[in-house]
Amino acid sequence: MTIGPAPSDSALAYIDLCRRRLAELQGEPTLRGVLTPFVVAEFTRLLDQWEQTAHDGDPFVWEAEIDTEVVEHVFYAFFCCVRRVNELYGDSEPRADVEKRRPFRFALTHGILNALEAEGKASGALARELRENWPDNDID
Repeated sequence: MTIGPAPSDSALAYIDLCRRRLAELQGEPTLRGVLTPFVVAEFTRLLDQWEQTAHDGDPFVWEAEIDTEVVEHVFYAFFCCVRRVNELYGDSEPRADVEKRRPFRFALTHGILNALEAEGKASGALARELRENWPDNDID
């Protein structure tokens, strides 16, 4: 899986937001069955790796081999979190902050969906479903 290239400052801004939102969402009743301890640990591990990659230089490019089932499980949870964040916070973020994070959000979303599509029929079907139902404007 490859995520990037994207500006490293965009990645750092998005990672910071993800850490804050992840902490806020852990008690969210609608995510109880999705945001499991395993998912939280995997999100945190990925955020740590991405943060280190962003600090290593510009542009941000991250490559890794991750088990397909883990990607499906964690990214579906990510999808649910994005949807819930949109419901809870709407457009409350300053526009400049949203735009700063957009290049990394776009690279992340498409990098993961492209990797799922490349894995075959079942993963590709999940990627298509997520693309069709993505809750914000990162799917163009």
